[in-house]
Amino acid sequence: MGWRAFTKPLLLVSGEPKISPLTHYLPEILAVEGYLYWDIIDLREEKLGASSLKDRAVVILGAVQVDEETQNMLIKFAEGGGALIAMLPPRKMLSTLGIKALEGVYSKASDIYLYVNADHPWMRGFPASSFQFHGDAQLYEPQNGATLVFFAGQPDSHVPYPAVWARRVGKGWMGLFAFDLATSVALTHQGVPREKVYDGNPDRDRDGEKSTGEIFEELTKSGESISKSGLYYHLSELEKVGIIELAMYCEAGGGAPEKVWRLKTKEIKISLLDMYDET
Repeated sequence: MGWRAFTKPLLLVSGEPKISPLTHYLPEILAVEGYLYWDIIDLREEKLGASSLKDRAVVILGAVQVDEETQNMLIKFAEGGGALIAMLPPRKMLSTLGIKALEGVYSKASDIYLYVNADHPWMRGFPASSFQFHGDAQLYEPQNGATLVFFAGQPDSHVPYPAVWARRVGKGWMGLFAFDLATSVALTHQGVPREKVYDGNPDRDRDGEKSTGEIFEELTKSGESISKSGLYYHLSELEKVGIIELAMYCEAGGGAPEKVWRLKTKEIKISLLDMYDET
């Protein structure tokens, strides 16, 4: 993109979901990947202004409803030297992205495969050549840009429709995910979504399950100073080492569903003798 001074963190733009409230899991995905420096604007609560975009390098737009004024502002941000990554972007952005949405019966896809374009320099060395995504996708006709990942009916062959796409615009870049990445990741970890959410009380049966929000509230009440992104990271690390596990997702006040956790290891033994060199 050329040299440019950036003083603000990555910006996530959230709002009313197009398809699934699981789109709001983008912050957790970033935290798990080690990106802890980001801001969020929820379009249901505030408008996106030029001051919010100034001095930022990257903006990620979730699969949410976006008005025309906001779309124009995001396009100008990219043309001015920023990088905009959009999940299932609104149609007004497609011409700038150099891509066209297919119409009719064969314009959608669900739960098929992704095929990595290893010929593109950005994707060389990617750890998998193909894998499955979960959820719904829009099929696009590529026109002027680069396909980073294709859709595929089978793991070892792909169709010409891009799943991940990028194009140079002005001084910056615009990228597109033809599916909702956050929903796909959430469904991959959760499996079949549960239809019942226990009336919003994840620990109704007193089995020790706690949501991320409840854990954050308890830590805050006890005087602990931790950010939500920091909590996401620590919960992810505890899950990796097998101390906690994901129990379910819980709808929370009409916003993003929350992860509900339970203990997987209820006893940890530490040998004090092993902590010292006996030689």
